[in-house]
Amino acid sequence: MVLNADNLRWHAVRFRKKSIPGQYAHIDLNKADSSYLSEITDYYADIGHRKCTPYTHLLIDERLSVRSKYFLPDELRTPVLNVMNGTDRKKYIDKSLYPLIVKTDRQPRNVIRRIRGRYFAAGNAELNESDAFRQLNEDAEYVVKPVLTANGKKVARCRRSGNRLFVNDEPLTLEQFLELYNKDFTIQEKIIQSDIIGQIHPHS
Repeated sequence: MVLNADNLRWHAVRFRKKSIPGQYAHIDLNKADSSYLSEITDYYADIGHRKCTPYTHLLIDERLSVRSKYFLPDELRTPVLNVMNGTDRKKYIDKSLYPLIVKTDRQPRNVIRRIRGRYFAAGNAELNESDAFRQLNEDAEYVVKPVLTANGKKVARCRRSGNRLFVNDEPLTLEQFLELYNKDFTIQEKIIQSDIIGQIHPHS
């Protein structure tokens, strides 16, 4: 049986990304190692999960030649995340809160935060709008980020020159900047990555 999106859904696989059915579609269960399949399904049955869908296991075996019954089936990902992290983990999404939650100097410092339209300085003192952007040193380069997004969305280089803000070298008025980043963003100091990471992506 060659797998496709329809019969994977019948097996109760919850897809994390739209690309996953395409990754699984060519896997043929009839050609899979039956002893490996039994090892996987028996292990999960013993711990109370009798509908294990071992397609992740087979994909890893095919692509990486690595076998382990301990790989997590797709349909268990969300329940395990909820048990390990609780259902209120969304509070950790806010990038501007990391310095308050994780006490380390090894992270970028918030220079300005705008949270629900209110401005805060590096030490969390509240600022009015006219004072907030004066926290940015003239022509120094910073990084601006929406605080509730992921995958680098709208993360950009930022600097102030007079009354203008430059985002990736594009000049914006304050009104244009606020229209782009809305009520929740942080402007952080720019940090230089380590030489080791720089070998992987020197322009990051």
